[in-house]
Amino acid sequence: FRFLVSSMALSRAESLVAVLITLFKFLLIPAYYSTDFDVHRNWLAITHNLPLSQWYQEASSQWTLDYPPLFAWCEWILSYVAWLVDPSFVQLGVISPPTPAGIFFHRLSVIASDVTLFLAASEYAHCMSQQGRALSGALIFSVLLNLKHIFLYVAPAITLHLLCSYCFSDLQFKWRSFLPLRFLTLASIVIAIFAVSFGPFIALGQLPLVLGRLFPFGRGLCHAYWAANAWALYNTVDKVVALLGSRLGLLDSSSHPHAAMTGGLVGEASHLVLPSIAPSVSLFFSILAMLPSLYRMWWVGREGLVCVRATVACALSVFLFGWHVHEKAILLPILPLSILAIQSRTDAHIFLLISLPGHVALLPLIHTLPGKPVTLSLSLLSGGPLLSWPECFYIAGLAPLSFLPHVAHFFTWSRALPFLPLLITSAYCALGIIYGSFFLLIPSINDGENFTSRRQQTKSRPAPGHVKDRDHKHKKYF
Repeated sequence: FRFLVSSMALSRAESLVAVLITLFKFLLIPAYYSTDFDVHRNWLAITHNLPLSQWYQEASSQWTLDYPPLFAWCEWILSYVAWLVDPSFVQLGVISPPTPAGIFFHRLSVIASDVTLFLAASEYAHCMSQQGRALSGALIFSVLLNLKHIFLYVAPAITLHLLCSYCFSDLQFKWRSFLPLRFLTLASIVIAIFAVSFGPFIALGQLPLVLGRLFPFGRGLCHAYWAANAWALYNTVDKVVALLGSRLGLLDSSSHPHAAMTGGLVGEASHLVLPSIAPSVSLFFSILAMLPSLYRMWWVGREGLVCVRATVACALSVFLFGWHVHEKAILLPILPLSILAIQSRTDAHIFLLISLPGHVALLPLIHTLPGKPVTLSLSLLSGGPLLSWPECFYIAGLAPLSFLPHVAHFFTWSRALPFLPLLITSAYCALGIIYGSFFLLIPSINDGENFTSRRQQTKSRPAPGHVKDRDHKHKKYF
């Protein structure tokens, strides 16, 4: 580990954070595990027992393989280690209670993967801060994208950053300064990684099958438990309007499907009153929300904080308006947003407004009551002078909200409306996340800096040949 830290130029603080987080995860090995445990266990069994041609065809279980092929290759390698630890762990179609050895192996594989991801992310940050290491950054991000396609959320910002920093001869980003050879070099690295990942399935003629698993539009606009985004509020308004219309005799309730989008099932469903959302509409709003930050990044350049801000904006835009977004996807913008939070009071304010409801929205995933206070304490110990009194009042409402699913069964309405506690949680948390997002997305062209003067400074900077000056400027951000 010390060799990896020294070779990847990690600071002492970064190394200490990685060690402490890893040790904390060891304490959670005997803790509660969700259905994701059985999901990945089934994927180990699929890759271990079936030939390559059936990996993305097998559908005997509800937990079908729907991650990119490079991740499937990793599961295939891990399956042989799992077989050595506990042969029953990789039996296809047999879901028996896991043994202590199987649980320990599964936990360790996650911890090892997290350490690898941390090292890769740290190395990527150092690559992005240095002109000569853009190719290494492209390689790392391509690998991450082929391991988990959720990184598509931030791909627009990362791609633009690589183009601006590597494929132009100066910082004015005019097409006459475009360097085709560098662009081809960059593209060849990305294509090579995708070829290794998808190549065998393209040769088998299964590319449409794989893409269908990665982008299952038939699963509907929202996940079974709504992510705390714009569509959660949209669904809530649709439900309230439909209920009021039925009570007032303006709508025929018999013509509406029972428990549409609130039955706890994954699948396509139509809205009762408001227009139903198509995938193209979801894509349009996602792109529209991230455009201001990308526009600013194109003109201001590749400075570290500008890139981080654009990355957060892209991840947040897709979370708010994306199709079938998982509730845990809020972590993707929150993590880089924490970098901005230590830079200014304004960014710290935005971080609290998004991260506190974002974390509370994940608490329904923790089904055991003793696990709630650990995560909820993050909300109770934050805030203070950074928030106004209405914002503090909203944050205070997060604490009782987190326990609502556990006390709802004491009320008679819980039998008729079992999804109501989750609906309230998603809608309430969505209000805070959307409110905080406005501070980040709307003024992103002029966030604490004079955009015109920054653009003039960009034009006066030296060309990329002056590596020493450019690296010195960017080191202060990393």
